[in-house]
Amino acid sequence: MSDSERLSIEDVEVEAVPEREGLPSGYRMRADRHYVDQLAAPASGQPVRMLPLAQLELEGSKPAVDLRPLIESIRVHGVVQPLLVRRRDSRFVVVGGRKRLMAAQLLRLQTAPCLVHELTDDEAAALASADNLSVGQPARMEAGSPDLAAVRRLISTHVATIRNCADIGNIVVRDAGLLNRSAFDLLKAHAWRAAQLLAAADLLSAPAGTPTAGSASHSERALTTIVDEVIDGFGPEARLGSIVLRADIKEALSSSGLNHRQVMTGLIGALLATLPLIEHTVRPAVTIKASGTGAAGVLIEVIQTDSPVDPRLVKQFFQDDPSIDRPGGYAATLGALAAKTVAEQHSGSATFEALDHGSRLTLLLTRRS
Repeated sequence: MSDSERLSIEDVEVEAVPEREGLPSGYRMRADRHYVDQLAAPASGQPVRMLPLAQLELEGSKPAVDLRPLIESIRVHGVVQPLLVRRRDSRFVVVGGRKRLMAAQLLRLQTAPCLVHELTDDEAAALASADNLSVGQPARMEAGSPDLAAVRRLISTHVATIRNCADIGNIVVRDAGLLNRSAFDLLKAHAWRAAQLLAAADLLSAPAGTPTAGSASHSERALTTIVDEVIDGFGPEARLGSIVLRADIKEALSSSGLNHRQVMTGLIGALLATLPLIEHTVRPAVTIKASGTGAAGVLIEVIQTDSPVDPRLVKQFFQDDPSIDRPGGYAATLGALAAKTVAEQHSGSATFEALDHGSRLTLLLTRRS
């Protein structure tokens, strides 16, 4: 990527309502840490109301998204996360949870759990805008690897959400502490993703044979430290999405003979490609494992066991093909390509396989003397 092309960027629980439509009998709801609902969270004691779907309205055009994973989740677990709505005469307008409402309508549910808030038009617009800009919102890509236009669109999406946070911060709610924490997490999550997409794009566009490609770092770091830093970077996004990120490293491993900056970029790419696979599951977990293999090998695994993977995606996981219906869109493609590139630049390989109800992305790296 030339200098002229480079980019820059300046549990809550609520009591179950008996015999609720859309929830299994006796199911106890646990609200996700979905940022729109946290940002608009009421003071404690706000009741969850089961409202008829016939009284709920969507403003504007319906989002063009694949609802199949969400439909399957609601079919099994019900509508776990209440919708955020505002009253309009005898009806209610959905502010947060448009996709949940559309999925519930397709399943022909009669009612859905809702939180009713009194919001001005400006407040509702700000929250609705944030609801449409999820942390991992996909963008379509065109020809090229990496696609600079797609990367620019992704960065623009993250920057737009950061700007929305400024608008949301002006909303006066009774739980100001929760507002500040959630808004801050949202800012950090989008800023982190934007920076890592830039790092992945730089890695993929660097000419082969440049000093960074495959060369070992001069400084040495523990792999545990690198993994912990990556987990901390994804921390705000994990809190917003109720995702558990954990490390499983049982031996002392260092980055000796490895380019630890590239290892970090490859691991981040692996998570960018994996997290969208569990987007519609309830409190999912991702485990990062690292171990030594042979005299000079390092094996890094990113494992999730909460969501089955389409066999077609397994075959196409590392392909740069815009026709692939990939969860996470181009950001996930960029992440997968970055992970594969890092492995290859360390004379290793990257593989992706389906597990029972999950998946494993493996990076095999070879240390350089």
